[in-house]
Amino acid sequence: IDRVMGALLARTGGRPIAVSAMFFGLAGVTAAMGSPQAGLATGPAGMSSSRRAGVDPVLMALAINSGIC
Repeated sequence: IDRVMGALLARTGGRPIAVSAMFFGLAGVTAAMGSPQAGLATGPAGMSSSRRAGVDPVLMALAINSGIC
């Protein structure tokens, strides 16, 4: 997951909307592999990435939670 996140973050270019959409998709794919709780593994990485990219942490949390659902 770390390699995938690193590659996707490099492709977003730090754009706030693209970073939150990327974590939405990543959480959805991770949760679709089996248990929805597996999508929670993207939470800590999403919060640290939101600080670096300048994304509102609430927006990132909503994107990750919506992706898991």
